Amino acid sequence: MNLGNGKSAVIAGEKSGMLFSLDPDTGRLNWSLRLGAGGNIGGIHWGMASDANHVYVGVSDVTVDKVTGLTADSLFHLRDLVGNNIHQSPNATPGVYALDLITGKVVWEKHPTHTYADNSQGVLTVDSIYSAALSVTNDVVFAASLDGVVKAFRASDGAELWSYATATKFTDVNSNPGNGGTIDSDGPIPGGTDLLVNSGYAEFGGTNKFQAGTGNALFVFRLSGP
Repeated sequence: MNLGNGKSAVIAGEKSGMLFSLDPDTGRLNWSLRLGAGGNIGGIHWGMASDANHVYVGVSDVTVDKVTGLTADSLFHLRDLVGNNIHQSPNATPGVYALDLITGKVVWEKHPTHTYADNSQGVLTVDSIYSAALSVTNDVVFAASLDGVVKAFRASDGAELWSYATATKFTDVNSNPGNGGTIDSDGPIPGGTDLLVNSGYAEFGGTNKFQAGTGNALFVFRLSGP
């Protein structure tokens, strides 16, 4: 990508939680920064977003217990094998970050939380986990967490503009029942005046304190101007 100083860079993140800026011609390191502690399903997981000045990064920092004795058949049932064995990595720092593309300095960071009713521990305050890809358009950053919440942040300073919990039951426009759930992999997608959000992901575990569980929803939000 082209930078404001006339140079170019390749921006790359990895599951270890490290973020890198590389010279595209030589591969030379421009800068690097550890944003997360990493984990086998993040660190920096599905994708980042950028505009002319910043790169926006979601950090998950969760892991699942390794499963031994997998068979070819069991690979198609990872949700059942993982169950509720998802947990945060030591020294986890999940959230949404904005970094200056030229210097690699953190411009702002947000670490949202949510509540979860646990049968044995009562109501818990839990870190929200950002694994799905981010997007940015018209000075607004969109990020969605495993608990099914979509948030819009002002790109310049990270101020939260709005939030919507998709993990709910509803009746759709065709009078069919449905429900939202975990948002992972594909994140919010701006399209013209709309924002498209796919809610419900079933690959790693079911409903637990981090994840909202399975779902079958496509939400379309109408974006308005200032």
